[in-house]
Amino acid sequence: MVTVSLRPYHKGLTLKTKTTFIGLCLAGLGALPLLAEEPPLWINVTPLPEGRAEATADDLAFLADNTVVDGAAYSCSLVPEGDPAVDKAAIYARRYRETAPLVRARCGIRQGVLLQSTMGHGWTPNAVTPWQTVVKEDGQGMYKFCPLDARFLDHMSAQARTLAALSPDFFMVDDDARLISGVRACYCPLHLAEFARRTGRLWTREEIVAAVRDDEGTAKAWDLLLTDSVAGLMERIRAAFPP
Repeated sequence: MVTVSLRPYHKGLTLKTKTTFIGLCLAGLGALPLLAEEPPLWINVTPLPEGRAEATADDLAFLADNTVVDGAAYSCSLVPEGDPAVDKAAIYARRYRETAPLVRARCGIRQGVLLQSTMGHGWTPNAVTPWQTVVKEDGQGMYKFCPLDARFLDHMSAQARTLAALSPDFFMVDDDARLISGVRACYCPLHLAEFARRTGRLWTREEIVAAVRDDEGTAKAWDLLLTDSVAGLMERIRAAFPP
């Protein structure tokens, strides 16, 4: 297993991507009977480092010839950085265009894109984007973007459209796009306002935290809001890619 840390620079901003060369299966072996018409795709999460197109193509050709890997998901870290937010998708799209033809010339592996971070995994970059970020149940913030912020949604839609224009064989969204498991959020002003609209009363963060623990109805309503929030982001991303 090889871990590659990619830290290219653009106008003094760090685009941080850390991926691991591993084979991933989109479906467990137990699900194979359900996929008889379309067998699982065995995916290698592949970075797109600057100036490494030939080496990346050689690596993928080796994997195609010597392992079960038959798909490459090019890792694109899109979490917003900078003010204004850097157009990261354009940088990755250029690298994709340099790499994909070389891979096609060497092997028949399917090539797609992994939106490796959209909302963010929580690390704070050198230059932040001043949009609404997540507020956890203890009131602490983290550098993870709230999917109710219209600026974030518009930006991520544009990023997805740039990657979709590459006509990849498939696309995936990473697991940073979540608000419940491992995050227990978001209690930002946007979520408090939307919960008030849905329930017909004003809430503080502390009141919601207590009510979610003690009242099943409130807990379900709050979970639904969090689910709808992430689903709204997913809908925007999915709309960028052709069916």
